[in-house]
Formats: sequence, C-alpha cells, structure tokens
Amino acid sequence: MESDIIECPNCGTLIKKIYSTNFIIYCENCNTVTHFECEYGYGPVTPCLIYYGEKLRWIVTRLDDYSNQYVLTYCETKEVYYLKESYMEALKQYL
Repeated sequence: MESDIIECPNCGTLIKKIYSTNFIIYCENCNTVTHFECEYGYGPVTPCLIYYGEKLRWIVTRLDDYSNQYVLTYCETKEVYYLKESYMEALKQYL
C-alpha cells in the first residue's frame, strides 16, 4: 500500500500526497520538486496541476485545441503566462 505522506528529498519536509493525474508537487519549504505524475504520451509540456505542499497554486493548460501553445495560470490572481520553453525549463521561468 502506498503512503499518504511524501518526504522532500532535499530538506525532509513531510507533505501529504495528492491523488490525481498530471500533477507536480513542490516543497513549500525549499521549492524543490518532491513528486510528479504525468500520463504517458503527452508532449514536452503537458496540462497539469502544480501544488506547493497541499495548496494548488498553478495550472498548465493548452491555449486551444488547435495549437501547441501552453499557458500557466496563477490560481490566486488568475494571471496568465504563455510558455515559451519546453519541459521543466518552461515552468522554471515563472515558478
């Protein structure tokens, strides 16, 4: 059986695991990716939810069904950023 608690590999902070698909969990204490799960088959950037600890902070979505443009939306202010890079580098510009 899987544990409901994840330990940050960088600082040891304990974080409650999120049960979802396509998500990334960052440690609130040291800003390190502690866990991520993405469905196989998507491109270099995939629509996903980004948590800091247990709090949903960011959402990555496609601009529309016809383009490969992805956007990052900050949940608290609804600010939208257009991703120009791919892979984790795309997110590092803003997180």
